[in-house]
Amino acid sequence: MSAFLIQLGMYLTPVIYPMANLEGQMLFLMKLNPVASVIECFRHSFLGIGIFDWQLLGYAAVVSFFVFMLSIFVFQKTQKRFVDTI
Repeated sequence: MSAFLIQLGMYLTPVIYPMANLEGQMLFLMKLNPVASVIECFRHSFLGIGIFDWQLLGYAAVVSFFVFMLSIFVFQKTQKRFVDTI
């Protein structure tokens, strides 16, 4: 299930098309993806097209931090069984 969600997230990340071309509900959904804002700001910095928004970068940083903390928590819970599985 997680592999499917990661693959879906990769398709929803605007690598080829800029977020400036989107509008309405699609733009809202795209802004929920934290990787999309990083790629969009990178595109704006180097190519001069797209949207550079500090709020989107802050959102990406906060989401990344919480995912990191969640992964540490899950790893601590499964660490003893994880070694036996490998």
